[in-house]
Amino acid sequence: MRAAVLTESDPNNMYAFSGTVFFALRELAQRSDHFVCYLVGDRGNSLKFFLRQLRLFWTQRSLRQPRIEIRYFRHLDKKSILKTLDRDGIDILYNFVFSEDDGICAEASVPIVYLSDGTYAVTRGLFSEPRPRTEEMRRAKEFSERRMILSADLCLFSSEWAARSAVTDYGRSAEDVKVVRYGANLNVIPNALEVSNVARFKPKDAPTILLIGKGGSDRFEEKVGPAIEAVEELRRSMPSARLLIVGFSDVDRKTIPDYVDLMPFVSKQSKLGQLQLAEIYRQADVFFLPTSADCTPIVLCEAMAFGLPIVSTRVGGIADYVVEGRNGYTLELGSSRLQLAAALQAVLQDRVVYQRLALKSRQMFEEEFNWREFGNRVSDLVHERWLDGASG
Repeated sequence: MRAAVLTESDPNNMYAFSGTVFFALRELAQRSDHFVCYLVGDRGNSLKFFLRQLRLFWTQRSLRQPRIEIRYFRHLDKKSILKTLDRDGIDILYNFVFSEDDGICAEASVPIVYLSDGTYAVTRGLFSEPRPRTEEMRRAKEFSERRMILSADLCLFSSEWAARSAVTDYGRSAEDVKVVRYGANLNVIPNALEVSNVARFKPKDAPTILLIGKGGSDRFEEKVGPAIEAVEELRRSMPSARLLIVGFSDVDRKTIPDYVDLMPFVSKQSKLGQLQLAEIYRQADVFFLPTSADCTPIVLCEAMAFGLPIVSTRVGGIADYVVEGRNGYTLELGSSRLQLAAALQAVLQDRVVYQRLALKSRQMFEEEFNWREFGNRVSDLVHERWLDGASG
């Protein structure tokens, strides 16, 4: 099968879409006879572009990324992309979170599979928009989203929350909308035996509560304030508990309580960064994500890979990834510091409960929430719908 993907994100760049494009397309490429990426976007300065591609080439080699042929389109040129699609003899075209494609997928002569973690209908009220949109811009975005969802032959979403929106908000037939779980954006992952052995000695007497995010000092309070308050409350009954926050820069340490440890952003672009992140997860006792806005936080899959119980707010598609009482606990958005602290305590105060949650968390990762299963699921759906029938 000759496959292609239409995207705005470089498949060799671990920073793109938090690494999700890198890992998702790796799995799709491995299951294709030939895989091409139609990458739309301005390359910018030629020298900077060359140096970036050189760096990404070595990243590709060091992280064992399969070779993906890339065709660059400086601008969204529908006519040129459709011609290239025909010339390349593509059998199936994936569209990865690129609904504003100027109708390319609607006019393509091959089957279209649209992959996303949300729809505009459910995310526009969840996230603050990166730049102010006029009402006309919002209508254009909504039009593009509707056209993409209705014209794709198959829509694959990372959660029931997003898939349900495609059906209820956009009128797509439920039989053409499927859920395919995402995985951990890490290459360094322990085996199940190691996770089981480590879980035997947890939770530690001085438990580490881990929160991983990304941002600067301007959004620090907004993103991690509830976590700091919850751990402060938890320390009334567990005075040795500590909160480790990873991923925020330029934060004034003087404003942070002494029970909070800070680490800057850790890049997944290198082996060293991958190893460092693995050690951070390995040393933690519980993963904490009291977020106010998220679709499918990949950090949840990463926490599962290391057998960490999870406590999170129930927003976006999180309820698919944190199953109440199975691998952790979820709380309503706006839950008080007392409620968040109580959920953390429920995980940490009983070793039997903790180990049950930890082992189930790892089991969920192995059975469904990993990129290999993502690739298998997508491949099965594609073959079931098109290739098996053609070969028969």
